[in-house]
Amino acid sequence: MLAGRNKRVRCYSYDALLRLCHAIYNIDWTSRNDTNYDVPSMSEWKRVASQSGKAPEDEVEEDSWPDNDVEQQKQQQQQQQQQPTRLVLTSGLALKQHYVCNDVVLQEFYYKFPDCKDVLRLQTYQTSAYVFAAVLQRDKIVVWQQRRRDQQQSSSSSNDCKWRLSPFYKFKVYWIPAEPRWISFADDRITLRYLLAIFSTEATAIGLRNSKVRTVPIDPKLAELYQKTWLREQSRSHSSPHPPPSPSDNTASSSALPPSSSFPTLPTTTTPDIQWSSLIQLPFYPNPLTTSLTSDYSNPPSYDAVVTSSPSEAVDPVALSSTMSPQLFFATLCRQSYIIDLIGGLFSTLVYHWTHEPQHIEFIQLAEDDWCAVGFGRESVELLHMRTGERIHRIMNSVPVCFLGRWDIKEAGKKKVKALFWCCATPQDNAHIYMLQGNNSPHTTAPSTSNTSSTTTDVPSYTA
Repeated sequence: MLAGRNKRVRCYSYDALLRLCHAIYNIDWTSRNDTNYDVPSMSEWKRVASQSGKAPEDEVEEDSWPDNDVEQQKQQQQQQQQQPTRLVLTSGLALKQHYVCNDVVLQEFYYKFPDCKDVLRLQTYQTSAYVFAAVLQRDKIVVWQQRRRDQQQSSSSSNDCKWRLSPFYKFKVYWIPAEPRWISFADDRITLRYLLAIFSTEATAIGLRNSKVRTVPIDPKLAELYQKTWLREQSRSHSSPHPPPSPSDNTASSSALPPSSSFPTLPTTTTPDIQWSSLIQLPFYPNPLTTSLTSDYSNPPSYDAVVTSSPSEAVDPVALSSTMSPQLFFATLCRQSYIIDLIGGLFSTLVYHWTHEPQHIEFIQLAEDDWCAVGFGRESVELLHMRTGERIHRIMNSVPVCFLGRWDIKEAGKKKVKALFWCCATPQDNAHIYMLQGNNSPHTTAPSTSNTSSTTTDVPSYTA
């Protein structure tokens, strides 16, 4: 989390925040879904905070803890379970109000990343064993790593298990020549491999282990599609009829205008320079679109791809969803997005067009093998269908929008995005939080935004 005047990164105890929510809404803490976790003792939390930023070999193992500290922690947890939850709002010396639950200030269960100020962006990535956090600062990207807390057997009893908290430590520092517009992680479906740093003029992939930098080129076919789409948009905007003159306009001044002013201005023949916005790894493999796949991903493979390859080279006739398949990414250039691979190859000729340049992009599943991209702009939220590229919905128009996060769950061993969260501010200085939930049941329908189609498109529900 980014917080404070100096934009520091704070690591909060999720269990303490969850306990605070239970206390505020007067919910029985013993009725929570996951009873394996509990609020740690303050001494344990301070130990984790003191080791944050140190090398992993300097980490104090749990077996080296004094036995009296472990027993004291167990007694505190048992007492908190037996005591009724009491919530008190108090003010300290700094006139800051705190909620005290069972004589414990739950808001104090946090620590700051050391030597980490003026943070511009924070990206996280989780594996089965570790949590990675990429912290973007003005001239560097610092990647932090934390071992996920794992269950360990207590030496006192075979049935007594406890959870070990681990601190964050610096994995590596990557110095950059300029401030990137976007950072994200990328894997190969098995191992975390790259840190993506996106600048306005280029996209780069930095090897996490060897720090080697490779540039993601722009495919000539992609550049051609970008120019055609941009010229088509210019033609549409200039071909719209001009509004009729108001009766109060001066006739003499109107007749003095040159004759060409009554005709739409033709668009320029040269397109502006292509500007990168973001590059995000797709969390799913898109359905093969035989009508829009490029020659490198065609089904069957193109003639040129077959005759130019040596007998030892295997030609994949179609991009299959497997660990051997190439990794695909959602590349956004200004207000256009494309599906490419990490070497710049264009997956399909489908163009995803945004009304406004998105500041953040997420993906949510509408149904089985049916996804949509959600673009969070400065004053709107837009949904594009991944299979057709059509605009499904556009909401929150002309209000400041800020993306908050997503709700990830696991179903049948696979991670799934259940909902997305964002907030917006109103002219009355009120803040509203919205949730966009993917539909896994019968969907509500809404008219398609395409001008040439009268079909209906499933729209996920969103609630405040």
